[in-house]
Amino acid sequence: MLKPSKLSLVCMLSLIGHALHAEEVTLQELAEKIKLLEQQLALTKAQLNTIKEQQEKEQEVVIAATNPEHHEPIKTEPIEPVAPVKLKKKTSDSPVIKGLVQFEANAFDGIYTSGTEDDSGSDVFIRRTHYRVFHRANDNLDYVLLFFGSEDSTNVLVGFARYQPTDNFEFRLGRIKEDRTLSLAYIGEELPAERPMVINAFATAFQIGAQAHYITDNNFRISAAVVEDKKYAGDNDGRDDDGDLILGYNVRGTWSHKTSDSVLHLGSSYGLRQMNSESFSLTERGGIRNAENRLSISPTLSSAKHAQIYMGEFAWQKKAFRVEAEYGIMDVESSLATEQDLSFSGYYINTSYFLDGVTRLKYNNKYAQFGRPTNQNGVWQIFGRYSTLDLIDSNAGTKVDLFMLGASYDFNPYWNFQLQYYLADVSGPGLLQAPFTTIEGTERDGDGFVARWSYRF
Repeated sequence: MLKPSKLSLVCMLSLIGHALHAEEVTLQELAEKIKLLEQQLALTKAQLNTIKEQQEKEQEVVIAATNPEHHEPIKTEPIEPVAPVKLKKKTSDSPVIKGLVQFEANAFDGIYTSGTEDDSGSDVFIRRTHYRVFHRANDNLDYVLLFFGSEDSTNVLVGFARYQPTDNFEFRLGRIKEDRTLSLAYIGEELPAERPMVINAFATAFQIGAQAHYITDNNFRISAAVVEDKKYAGDNDGRDDDGDLILGYNVRGTWSHKTSDSVLHLGSSYGLRQMNSESFSLTERGGIRNAENRLSISPTLSSAKHAQIYMGEFAWQKKAFRVEAEYGIMDVESSLATEQDLSFSGYYINTSYFLDGVTRLKYNNKYAQFGRPTNQNGVWQIFGRYSTLDLIDSNAGTKVDLFMLGASYDFNPYWNFQLQYYLADVSGPGLLQAPFTTIEGTERDGDGFVARWSYRF
């Protein structure tokens, strides 16, 4: 930038040169122009001084910002706090499809085949095929479909709309998987073996209805549901003889505590199953899917009013070790004075361990359940279970004690292999009836093997 003195000289020389070359310029006119020029120069000088002062102030601000101890603190306007921004859930514009194909081989003998022509039995079959379709309509609403296929048929096992206005609350409507117990919460591909007998007998899985749950910040969780029950009454079609709905009601409460390497889970549930004076009967297999005989057989009622089911659940996981147990009681009230009420019970204790000493099952606080392993690449899991189901009452029925040992190997997140050994012991008045007692005698025990291959996609 030119200094004011040099600028004045240039301007004066320019004006003088212009005046000398102009025609008919008098000395008086020249003096007036010089006076005008001096006024303009004074104004320009004042403007330049103002700019210089502003530049010096700006420089002081920069120095004060970098060296605050040598300058007066800079006064600034207070800044209003900004509220945290809640990230929205990712919205999917197209459906997500996942699935499972599971093959199974069974081999069994003893009481599993009693009453048949063969001393032993075996089968190889497609245990289950799952096709899951998931679509998010918006941040709060999504849809889930689960198609279940076997060798005989394919149907919609689950299909519901799920509304989640907050992270703590969820509501489902449609064909749902009931929130009844810890073991029932596992999906088929997460099970290292068949579900325990007491769970299959007392906790219905897939029903049409409505279900909601709420979880607190302290990991207390409560869920409730009302469903069309097709498990226990009459022809298992969800209707009585008058065509009215047979309903079931569930309430489940859980609490969990997690640390960096452990999980403690506690819970209980209550279920009420209407019978509407329909008949009642209950049977359950002894761990092996396609064995010839169901080992647990209850007394029957020709007319039942309702059933009440109480369940308790416990699980503790420490690194690679986990123990899990559940206990259940089922009371069935008769509608007739000539028939006695029935009461059954059962429980199981399951332990498991990942051989690498590090892998453990993931735990989901929101749904109060364990999921897949933290590592699914080349890891072995071993497990053992003792379970019992006592369906003896009114001098009828059977009790089954079942031991199971097994192992599971994850090749990768897609391929899994399982192997289980079952040893069953059956007792009770029901042993004196077919198929357990024949002209050749009475079978009381049996064993069998189960092998499974699973592929996820």
